[in-house]
Amino acid sequence: MSDNIKAALAKIHAAEQLLHDAKILLLTSAPEEASSFATEAADIVTQTPHQAIAELLRLAKQPPSEDEVRRRIKPILHSDIGERALDTLMRFNWVRLTRQVYDYLQDHSDPYSFVILREDERKFANVVEKKIFLEAKNRNPVPITLRIDPEADEQWKIYSFSL
Repeated sequence: MSDNIKAALAKIHAAEQLLHDAKILLLTSAPEEASSFATEAADIVTQTPHQAIAELLRLAKQPPSEDEVRRRIKPILHSDIGERALDTLMRFNWVRLTRQVYDYLQDHSDPYSFVILREDERKFANVVEKKIFLEAKNRNPVPITLRIDPEADEQWKIYSFSL
């Protein structure tokens, strides 16, 4: 990966971290509005791979009930993931992620503190896909696959994860 791309990715990560910190500051400075802000934030459609991954890790840190997880995870998942695939994802991948979520975070309180070791982008037919490998403690890097979702204004959405 070229130095320019690495620098750009570092700047994107820093900007997303600043946005995350600003949200936390808002929540802590106005506690009476925190619950409505948190509900609205959960309904925001993610736009970047970093945001989708951070939201997935944030949900896994303190998972709500299964029905609530399903409601909150759907906006970050690709529209090609149907109910049957979601059932499988929840039964296997989600359960494993909730047990291992802290393996991916440098700072356990910050869902943006994951480290990306490698990104592979590929295009085939009408699909644009990124496979992002996250650093994991005591094992090889672990992939999460995102795809551009034409049904979600061409935003990056999680297609699969083996975290």
